[in-house]
Amino acid sequence: MLAINSKYNIIKLKRFKKVEFADQEIVLKFVPEIAEILELVDIDIEECFVSDESMYGDFEPLEQNKEKLNSFKEKYGFLPDYRQYLYEIAQKMVCKQKH
Repeated sequence: MLAINSKYNIIKLKRFKKVEFADQEIVLKFVPEIAEILELVDIDIEECFVSDESMYGDFEPLEQNKEKLNSFKEKYGFLPDYRQYLYEIAQKMVCKQKH
C-alpha cells in the first residue's frame, strides 16, 4: 500500500503503468477439460489461477503422473505439449471426444 504523504511513493505512482489481467472467458468454456489437464501434474484446478495465457509448461515442471499421462494419451490420442495454452489442449480434447 502506498503512503500518500511520501513524495517518493507519489512519484512512483505517477510512473506506474496500467495493470491488465489476462482474459478468462475462453478458460470458462473448458473448465472440465482444463481440470483434467492439470490432474496430469496432480494439481487441482481450485488450487491455482488459470487464464487464457496459461500454458501447460507453466505447470509441467511439477511431477507428472505417468499413469495419468498414459491414460490421457489412450483417451485422446495425443499428449499435451508444454508450449501449448491450456485452452488449446482443451479444444483439441473436445474435438477428439466428438470423433
